[in-house]
Formats: sequence, C-alpha cells, structure tokens
Amino acid sequence: HAHTRTAKDLTHLQSIMRVAFLLLGVAWLAQSHPDKLECGTDNTTRLRLGQSVMGGKVIQGDSKVVDAVYTYSAANRSGTVQIAVSNPLIYFAARVFGGGNLTTQLPGTQGTIIRKCDTQVYSDPKKGTGRSEVATYKFAVKAATPDSFVVVGYAAYHTKGIKLVRATTVAPPGPPPPPPPPSPPPPPSPPPPPPPPPPPPSPPPPPGPTGWECHDSKNIDMGKLPGLKDKDLGSVGKDVGACESVCTTTTSCVAVVWHKDDHHCHVVTGPTPTHAQLEASLKKDFLYETCFLTA
Repeated sequence: HAHTRTAKDLTHLQSIMRVAFLLLGVAWLAQSHPDKLECGTDNTTRLRLGQSVMGGKVIQGDSKVVDAVYTYSAANRSGTVQIAVSNPLIYFAARVFGGGNLTTQLPGTQGTIIRKCDTQVYSDPKKGTGRSEVATYKFAVKAATPDSFVVVGYAAYHTKGIKLVRATTVAPPGPPPPPPPPSPPPPPSPPPPPPPPPPPPSPPPPPGPTGWECHDSKNIDMGKLPGLKDKDLGSVGKDVGACESVCTTTTSCVAVVWHKDDHHCHVVTGPTPTHAQLEASLKKDFLYETCFLTA
C-alpha cells in the first residue's frame, strides 16, 4: 500500500507542475503582448534603449526586419508613418516622441494596428497564433512638431526583450518646379549675302588618248598603284587589240594586261596614274603583255 500511495502522490505532483507551468506560460504570454506596454511619457516610456521589457533589455534593432519611414510635413504639422514587417513572428509597438498624436491605420494598410493612447499604437496579432502579418502598416501623426520622431519596438513571439528602430524621417515630395520662362525671341536674321559671282567657264576637256604603249613579257604590280583595280574579263578576242578595244569603251580604264596563254583580258581602272608611275609598276612576267593608254 505504501508503494501505491507513492505512485499516486507522484502523479498528483506531476499534475500540479503541469498546471503551474501552464499558468506561467499564460502569464508570460500576457506580459509579452504589445498591448501590455504602458504609454508613459517621453521620459518614462520603456520604448528606449537600455530599458527592460518582457524580461529582457531593449536593444538596437534591424531596419531590414522592420523598415519604418516617417514622412513629416512642416507646412501641415502632420505626417505619416509606414512600417513594413518582413517576418510573420514579429509584432510591434510604435510611439511618437517630441509631440504629436497617432491615429488609427490609413488606407493602404495591409495589417491591423490598434491605438493604445495618443502617442502609441501596436500591431494586432492574429487570434490564437501570437503572430502578426507580413504586411505594411500605415497611420498618421497629427499635431507634429519639427522635433517629432517615431520609434518602433518589435519582438518575436515567445522571446525576451525587444529590439528598437527609429523611423527614417523624410520630407514629403515637393511641388514640381515652375516651368522655365519662355525663351526670348531670336534676333532678326542678317540679310542674305550677295550671290557669288558666276564660276568661270570650265576648261576644255583634255584630248582623248591617241595610242597604246605595250610592254611584252611584263605584268603590272598592282601594289604599286594604289586606287587602281584589276578586273579579269575572260576571253574577249584572239589578240591584245581586242582587249584594247574593250578598254577604250570602259569608264576610267587606263591599261590592259593580256594573258598570252589563255587569251584572258584584264582591264585596269581607276584614277589615271602618270606615265612614270605605270612604268615603275611593271614587273617581268613571260605569260603577259601589258599595254597602257598614251595621250
């Protein structure tokens, strides 16, 4: 019987411990919810670095996890806050310092935020999960001052302490610049210059070629006559005279090269070289005869 009582006592003790741990978990969850964070003042709020929240210290956060931007308009003494949350396990509380009142969410907000007091709002986790949404939250700041700024304290579900980021303050986009003044009218155009005198009459064309100068067993080294082209016309007759006749009717033809074996006719065309240049371009080649026009 003593052994049976010990087993019952052990079972009873385990039940008590389970209840105790459950109560502690409920208490911890209640303390870790952002709606439990008191508003306080700028000097007493715990949304400051080094303060203690949720059993841990408030430390510097990462804007890549919670990206906050505060757009402030000095002319309207108001602004808007946009907070982008990239982790579904994150929930947050946001507070304005230096003057100003926070409103509830604005159009375009994807997640849900709740107004704790004039200076503080928090994200509303999904029921039963303790999780916020991967979303962008937007709300307004009224009666702001040039010294106003916004901080966001965030934490992951079931963690100790929170991390703090300060929203980047930016100015709203200004009005577009005024259009430039119209350009002044261009100055009056100067009178047109007098027409040029008529050109002198063109000189008479040079006399046409009067004959051929031929060099047997010679070919033209085309590399020495830049600008001239050698075109193989194939067979045009039985002798070099037929090739010369073709040249006289070909535009810019200055010389012919006759292949004595297969009777192929090559015409050389281009800018007219001097007689000295043509002679300097000749090279010995027993298979060819070269003739060029002479004046």
